[in-house]
Amino acid sequence: MKKLIATALVLLLALTLVLPVFAEVEMITDTVENAFDDKLPATYKDAKKVALGPAWSDGATNARHGNASGNGNSFDYIYLKNDGKGNFVVTFKVDEEAIYDFGFSAMAWKKSVLRTTNVSIDDGPAVRLAYDYVDEDQYKNHYFYGMQAILSAGEHKMVFSLTDDFDDTNVKTLYLTDFFYVSEPIPEVVEEEETTAAPAAAEAPKTTPTAAKTADVFVIAIAALAASTAGVVVSKKRK
Repeated sequence: MKKLIATALVLLLALTLVLPVFAEVEMITDTVENAFDDKLPATYKDAKKVALGPAWSDGATNARHGNASGNGNSFDYIYLKNDGKGNFVVTFKVDEEAIYDFGFSAMAWKKSVLRTTNVSIDDGPAVRLAYDYVDEDQYKNHYFYGMQAILSAGEHKMVFSLTDDFDDTNVKTLYLTDFFYVSEPIPEVVEEEETTAAPAAAEAPKTTPTAAKTADVFVIAIAALAASTAGVVVSKKRK
C-alpha cells in the first residue's frame, strides 16, 4: 500500500510540473464603444444573445429585476444595488476555442445621474460600462460593444458587479437586458523563413527550451519515483 501511495504522489507531482497552466480567459480588448437603437454595427447581426432576466433570482445577489416599455420597445432588465449579496453571474457555454467579441444591451433612461456597471469574464479583469443619459434617450435601446477575449471551449461566466464609484446617489447602475457575442477563428501563427541561411555544417544544433524543461521535469520525476520506490523497499526490509 505504501508503495502504491508513493508512486501515485510522484506521478501526480510529475504531471503537475509537466502540464501547462491555461488561463480561462485571455482579454484582447477591454474597452467598449456604444450605440443607440439600430446603430449597432452589422458585425453583430447574427450574434448569440443571453438574456439576463431568466438568470435572476429574487434576493440571491445584488441584482434587482424590472420591466418597462416605451418608444415601441419593451425591456426585461436587471440592475444592481449594494445589498451585500455578491455579484450577478450568468453562465454560458461556447463550442470552440476562438476569439469572442462581446456586447451588452441596456435600456436607456432619462437624465438622472451617471450609470455604470462592471462586467468581466470568469476571473478576467473588469471592464467598465458607463453612460450619462439625457432626457431624449429614455426607453431607447442602448448597446455597449467591442470587448474581445479568447475563450476555450466549454462553460464560462459573465460577471456583473458594482463599480468603485457606485454610491446609489451620484452613480447608479445600468439597466442591462442581455449580453451577446460573435466569434472568429484564432489566426494561425506563420513562421517567417530565414533570409540568410548559414552553411549546415557550421550551424549549431538548435534546442527548444520548452522541450528541455519538459525533459528535465521527466528526469526529476523519474528520479523521484525511483527514490520513493527504493525508500519503500528499504522500509519493508527493516521490518
